[in-house]
Amino acid sequence: MKVGRGKWLPLVIWTLLLWTSRIKNILENSDLTYIAVAIRVLVALIFLLLALLTLRSFLRKKESQVWLTTLCVWSLVYWPVRGGLIVIDSNYSFGFKAVHSGLMIVTLGLVGVALPSKKLAQFRSKF
Repeated sequence: MKVGRGKWLPLVIWTLLLWTSRIKNILENSDLTYIAVAIRVLVALIFLLLALLTLRSFLRKKESQVWLTTLCVWSLVYWPVRGGLIVIDSNYSFGFKAVHSGLMIVTLGLVGVALPSKKLAQFRSKF
C-alpha cells in the first residue's frame, strides 16, 4: 500500500523543524547537567534520524514503509509519556505545559494522517 506524499511529508517536515530547534534549546540551557543534555540530544537525534530515513525511503521510491511506521510508533509512544510527565510536573509553568501539549497534539495529529490505516489498525490491536 502506497502512502501519498501529502500524508507523510508534513510529519517529516514538522519533525525536522521541531527537533532541530529542540537541540538548539538543549545546547543553550546552562541549567542542564552533561547527562541531561546527552539524554535529551539522543532523543532528538532519534526523531531526526527517523524523519531523515523516512524522507530518504520515499525519495528513493521504496515500497517499504518501515521508517514511516517506526517514526509514527516512536512518536505515539514518546509524546503521551513525555507530555503526560510535563503536564503533571508542578515545576513547569502553565505556559510551558500548554506549549508542549500543543506540540504533542500537532505531532499526534500528523501521525494519525501519516500512518497507513492498516498499520494503525495493527498498532491499535496490540493494546
